[in-house]
Amino acid sequence: MTFLERYHNVGDDFLSQVVTGDETWVAYVTPESKQQSMEWRHSDSPKQNKRRGKLSKGIVLLHDNARPHVANRTKDLITSFKWETLDHPPYSPDLAPSDYHLFLHLKKHLGGQRLQDDDEVKTVVMQWLTSQAADFYEEGIQKLVQRYDKCLNIGGNYVEK
Repeated sequence: MTFLERYHNVGDDFLSQVVTGDETWVAYVTPESKQQSMEWRHSDSPKQNKRRGKLSKGIVLLHDNARPHVANRTKDLITSFKWETLDHPPYSPDLAPSDYHLFLHLKKHLGGQRLQDDDEVKTVVMQWLTSQAADFYEEGIQKLVQRYDKCLNIGGNYVEK
């Protein structure tokens, strides 16, 4: 069953089971964008909400087709966890919440900062990730529905060109 079929059959309960992940490069110096320099940012962060019962509902894993993800050892491990894997079209960052949502906001946050070393990069990124409220992450997953739908309606092309 496809992503959209599952969503239309089960609804938001299906989306609450989706787990995704990816990686991105973070440079010691991230140039500040013109748009970001016009935005006012404050140090107050929304309270983080914990997602209870996530594992008891089952996991539906959405990840790209990178070699480590499709290696037999990885597949065996995912199977041993009794996780389900969603098919992900190759070369489709427009259908990966990490790419179109998470990293976009992370890079905006890092814009204009000068970080000294790997430890500072890790600290700043982890602080930002943990400061985001649960609904921030849910928003990225929720956008999958409209993105998959739009992708199908434009013949499988990129949602954003």
